[in-house]
Amino acid sequence: DAVRARVARYGDRLAVAAVNGPASVVVSGEPAAVDEFAAELAADRVRLRRVPIDYASHSPQVERIRAELAEAVAGVTPGPAAVPVYSTTDLCWLDGPEMDADYWYRNLRQPVELADAIRAVAADGHDTYVECSPHPVLTPGIEQTLQEHDRPAVVVGSLQRDRGDRARFLLAVAQLHVRGVPVDWQPALAGGRRVDLPTYAFVRRRYWPRPLTGAAD
Repeated sequence: DAVRARVARYGDRLAVAAVNGPASVVVSGEPAAVDEFAAELAADRVRLRRVPIDYASHSPQVERIRAELAEAVAGVTPGPAAVPVYSTTDLCWLDGPEMDADYWYRNLRQPVELADAIRAVAADGHDTYVECSPHPVLTPGIEQTLQEHDRPAVVVGSLQRDRGDRARFLLAVAQLHVRGVPVDWQPALAGGRRVDLPTYAFVRRRYWPRPLTGAAD
């Protein structure tokens, strides 16, 4: 709400593109307006980061390519979703067929309401979140949103910038495993077998003082 109030004076030149969490918001729009807004925030000591991208998604600028986008996806026929999808555009569960050309236009034009989507699925009882991306940028916003309502949850990334290999992915899976999320390790450890832990001498000695009993006045 604070960011929307600040960009209101820019009219259609700027828009809130995504609300990723209580303290994580993305703004997009005309380059000159973005530069002006960034300078304004920097002067007010507001933390910001420029996203290196050359198009203003989730802003009024998308309206200029509506016809072009409709033509590009006209031959796409959506089918039933194999994985349940909660839309950050419509803020509801989708079965799949609803995701036609009009949906993808609205998905590109409207703001990404990730925070509200996380609140909704958390209210449904979901407590494990994995960000599947080349680098975790949404994880902090997800954690902030869940902390807002004091909801215990597991939130992990998958890969990281400059660490997009198999080892990093398995580390993410291990982070889920040690936090109680069931993991099927067979695909990663094909041909492996369980073995007993190695035995070792275990000497136990108590160092706590032993309590004494006796009479006292």
